[in-house]
Amino acid sequence: MTRHLYLESIFLVNGNVRLTCMHAVSNQGRCSSGGILRMRKGFTVLEMLIVVTVILALAGITYPILNRIRERSDIAATTELVQSVLAAISSYPSKTFTGTDGRIWPAWTLGQYDQSGAILVTTQMDGDPSLYPTGDPSQLTWRAQPSYTGFVNMTGFPLPWPLNAKGQLIDRWHQPLNIMYDPKSFGSSGFGIWSNGPDRQTVYPNSTTGTSTDDVTSWKGISD
Repeated sequence: MTRHLYLESIFLVNGNVRLTCMHAVSNQGRCSSGGILRMRKGFTVLEMLIVVTVILALAGITYPILNRIRERSDIAATTELVQSVLAAISSYPSKTFTGTDGRIWPAWTLGQYDQSGAILVTTQMDGDPSLYPTGDPSQLTWRAQPSYTGFVNMTGFPLPWPLNAKGQLIDRWHQPLNIMYDPKSFGSSGFGIWSNGPDRQTVYPNSTTGTSTDDVTSWKGISD
């Protein structure tokens, strides 16, 4: 009988099988001192707890980092969208519509006013008028201007991702983009385009109220 001499304790791990013998082991699979070769499958509860603890610790460290990377990527993509919309407006032939009250409104802001054409009901960019619910204030205004089919349809704007149910351009947080016409504030194009940002809340241009500091705007990357 051939014997293989080892240290006092031997631990051989093959996959999930652990072989333990307190003395030298013969080639017949028994301890030379008469001890029995023992086999134990799987992990102990303590070992499992250690593994779970390590995994949770790593997740706690990496999740905030990955979340911040994703947020910065969303901000960059939305900034590019906002600037592209402004460029499309600037290159599109100037078009205006006469409201029911006789006032002249620039294209792209038509859907922001009520049926009288005088009261601002939203700052959201318009979508496809045919997709708006019946009775929507913006739809009533569009109905008086059948030649207007919304920003995306009229400009052929290339879509970076799908529109919402109303056919509106949305940011990476699934909120419609906003638009306002004010040549004194926004320069030659006269338009300001912005996203509500990660917190999905906004501070309107020239407003002194509100707490949002992450709006993504066409006149600067992220509002301060």
